[in-house]
Amino acid sequence: MAPNGLSLLNPNANGSYVFETRPQFANHGNWISSDYLLKALDTDPAVTQKRLGDGFYEQRLVRDQLIELTGRAPTGGQNDDSRYKDLMTSGISFAQQYDLRPGIALSADQISHLTSDIVWMETQTVSLPDGTVENVQVPKVYLAHAGGDAVKASGALVTGDGVAINTRDSIVNRGGLIDGANGRTVLVAGQDIVNQGGAIKGGAVGLSAGRDVINQSLTIKQEYINSHVEVNSAAVKGINKGNVAKFKFPASEGVND
Repeated sequence: MAPNGLSLLNPNANGSYVFETRPQFANHGNWISSDYLLKALDTDPAVTQKRLGDGFYEQRLVRDQLIELTGRAPTGGQNDDSRYKDLMTSGISFAQQYDLRPGIALSADQISHLTSDIVWMETQTVSLPDGTVENVQVPKVYLAHAGGDAVKASGALVTGDGVAINTRDSIVNRGGLIDGANGRTVLVAGQDIVNQGGAIKGGAVGLSAGRDVINQSLTIKQEYINSHVEVNSAAVKGINKGNVAKFKFPASEGVND
C-alpha cells in the first residue's frame, strides 16, 4: 500500500500510525480519529496496535468504503469528520453490547445483529512502499439498515442507500425485502443465496454464491434508473409459483455458470 498525494510515511517508525497527512493540508488537531473509539472502549491508543493512518487518512478510507458499498458519495449534509464520529459511536455501542475487542473482525453472526451502520477497527496486513509488511488496525465500514422492525411476520426488512451482506454461510430471504434503493445491493454467500417469496432490489444488484442462487416466487429485481443485476454462482435456479422472477440483464451482463 502506497501513500496518496495527501499523505506520506510517518517519519517516526515508533509512531501510532503508518501514514500521516501532509501538514500543509490541514490541522492535525481538528481530525477525529480511531482514538475516539479506542478510548471509549478503555483501550489506550498509545499502546494499541499501530494504525494504518492518522485521523484524516482514516476518514478518507471510510468515505471510499461508503462509496464502494453504496455506489455513490455519502449524503445527508454531514462532513467526513462528523460522519466518522457517528459511525464510530454506533460501533462503540455495538462493541459494548456484544463485548467486542478492537482488532478482531466481526463474525457473520455478529454482522447479522447490526441495526445501524458502524465503523469497527480490524487488523489487516499491509505491504509498505519499502517492501516491509506490517499488521495494522484499519477502520472497516459495516452497513446494516435494519431497524427495530427488522423481523416481521412477512419476513425481514433491510433497506437503505446501499445494502451489503457478506457471510460464509447461506443468505435466505423468506418473504422479506432487501432493498438498496438507488445504491448497490450486494449479497455474498459462501454457500447459497435463497429468495423465497421475497424481493431483492437496488440500483445495482450483485449476487455472489459459492453454490446456488435460488429464486422461489416473487422477485429479484431492480427498478431504478440505469440499474443492473449481476449474478455470480455455480447455478441459478428459478422456481416460480404464481409469480414471476424478474432478472434483467443488460447485453453486457450475464450469468456465469
